[in-house]
Amino acid sequence: MSAMKWNDKIGPMDLEVALEELLEEVSLKSANGEYLFPGEEGNMPAVDLDDLGDSLRLRMEIPGVKASSVTITTYEDAIVVDGRWGSALSGEKGKPLQVETRSGAFRRSIEFPSKINGDDADAVLEGGILTVTLKKSD
Repeated sequence: MSAMKWNDKIGPMDLEVALEELLEEVSLKSANGEYLFPGEEGNMPAVDLDDLGDSLRLRMEIPGVKASSVTITTYEDAIVVDGRWGSALSGEKGKPLQVETRSGAFRRSIEFPSKINGDDADAVLEGGILTVTLKKSD
């Protein structure tokens, strides 16, 4: 058996387009443009983003998630929220016959329409809703 040299004339841009088309074919895109592969769309927390004038307010639905499992990272024009879904029913005795609660890790990144001051932020997790208020930069 001998090795053959690949001599395809595909350029870097053609390869990028081909990969993008493949991703479009096998995945979904979330509202913010992130690719979701089959099965992941159910693990993506829903988000609302509001402009309050001098600040932005992000609200994320993460029921059953403990505050200790959430990490928030801010950038001048974006936020990344990492966490771990935990079953609110875990630890109960009995043999599961049907499980529909979420489990596993999630990550959500949101780009902001304006720059923010990440040092001047307030985050509260209450009733399964994470609310993060971030002051806009001057």
